[in-house]
Amino acid sequence: PEYFDKARSRNQGRRVPRSLAIEEPSLARIAKACQLLELEYRKEENKAFPSNWWEKNGRILITIDKKNKTPKEKLLKQIAAKAQRIVPKKKKPSEEIQQVTAGTQRRTKSAKAKRKNRR
Repeated sequence: PEYFDKARSRNQGRRVPRSLAIEEPSLARIAKACQLLELEYRKEENKAFPSNWWEKNGRILITIDKKNKTPKEKLLKQIAAKAQRIVPKKKKPSEEIQQVTAGTQRRTKSAKAKRKNRR
């Protein structure tokens, strides 16, 4: 995903032009783009980009056909263009509210526990 991240510079690992880059790229979105381009790929979820080793965003390994060899940069641009057209699924407002209230409840419980420990 770092290859396609619009927030990154070329020095930070972006490999496609900013015009083709995506805001907050996900592994699922890139995999879907590879699927639509009919590429043979393998998804590895627990892998990290070397300069961003603490975030395990995963990676996609693409098997390149030796007969119809496509340059890597051209292939990356095709994937980026296809991934731009894929609209990521947005969370429903009700799901966001549930997540917020769940977080609030956890904080409240821990605050109560702290008060009990102080006495």
